Amino acid sequence: MCPVFELFSDRLEITSYGSLIDGMTEDELFTGCSRPRNREIMRIYRDVDKVEQLGSGMKRILASYTPDIFKISPNFFHVVFRFDRPTRNVPENVPENVPENVPENVPENTLEVYDEIKKNPAITILELSRMLKITDRTVKRYLALLKENGLIERVGPDKGGHWHVVEK
Repeated sequence: MCPVFELFSDRLEITSYGSLIDGMTEDELFTGCSRPRNREIMRIYRDVDKVEQLGSGMKRILASYTPDIFKISPNFFHVVFRFDRPTRNVPENVPENVPENVPENVPENTLEVYDEIKKNPAITILELSRMLKITDRTVKRYLALLKENGLIERVGPDKGGHWHVVEK
């Protein structure tokens, strides 16, 4: 049976039919011992940058949410990702260091890439990925947003080129 994805203004709810993989306990799951049961859900989590191919997805999810978002029964696995609640790894008093020329439709986490490019215009996608602990696919998505909004430009080829921060 296919998983059910329900998107609301304040949350994403995912229900997958079936329970934990045979022999696995909830404690083992929440300590990071996991493997994908459902490839479609794995793809969705990867698309929202909560997992990658290394098997650290549950640890990354639990870095942002508490285990109470999961409801596990013998017949289904249900998770609720709330958008309106603060995550564990965000300090309460985040300083306002957003550059003045950044449009409102550029997500805040994209600005980390922007800041690193300002510090080092020759930085590579791989370096950004490792430094910010995000996938290269996510870095590319953030770069596309920054370029689309006229904040950066690529000068020269992919190999050997550099980034130019556009001053408005």
